[in-house]
Amino acid sequence: MGAYDSIFPIFMPPQVIIISGPSSSGKTTLTKALQEKLPPSIWLNFSFDTVIYSLPPNVLDRCNVKDDWSDVDGKALISGTLAALRALVDNGNRVIFDTSKRC
Repeated sequence: MGAYDSIFPIFMPPQVIIISGPSSSGKTTLTKALQEKLPPSIWLNFSFDTVIYSLPPNVLDRCNVKDDWSDVDGKALISGTLAALRALVDNGNRVIFDTSKRC
């Protein structure tokens, strides 16, 4: 038994993979490829966009088309997204998380 084994006797596989990069850099493509290559485990794809795209269509349109985020509480969305990520992982899910944010 090596020194590593005595410190970490049970290897715990990662629960979160973080993908970071600018818009249109291939994060979604990489995430989908990882989801296919990582079985037998199921990995969820979760991101700030997951939450942003749940905004009402009229608000989302103003955000995307007019770059008007005045109706959106960005801090609350970010905080809520990170809390949801934590809850997913704490409940045994494996998550690939895209860190790009818009607000």
